[in-house]
Amino acid sequence: MSLIQQLKHFTGTENHYRLSESSRLIYTDGIKAMAEIAQAYWLIQLMESYVPSQLRLLDDFCLWDIQVNPDMTAVVSCREDTDKSPYIQQEIPFTDFPESYSWYVVAGTILLKSEY
Repeated sequence: MSLIQQLKHFTGTENHYRLSESSRLIYTDGIKAMAEIAQAYWLIQLMESYVPSQLRLLDDFCLWDIQVNPDMTAVVSCREDTDKSPYIQQEIPFTDFPESYSWYVVAGTILLKSEY
């Protein structure tokens, strides 16, 4: 079953989580499930690492995605909307993330598109 199929039932959240007490981003039940299924808490840590230089992640709407290539490399990017160029883009030299996927950050909360 694909990651998309496993996460499609998340349409809201009952809980919010932080990676640590000092984390500035919070995340939803759906993002927690994504991180557990894909063993990808590193992805939340990567996003958190951009907060000091990109404070708009705490206030604005952002579209994040990971594009997984056939050679198991990937690119993680963040943009204001689908028709905008990324203002964050990081190459990942190796990943076992199962497939390309996208999600949102809204006012400092990381959430699945279906949870918006």
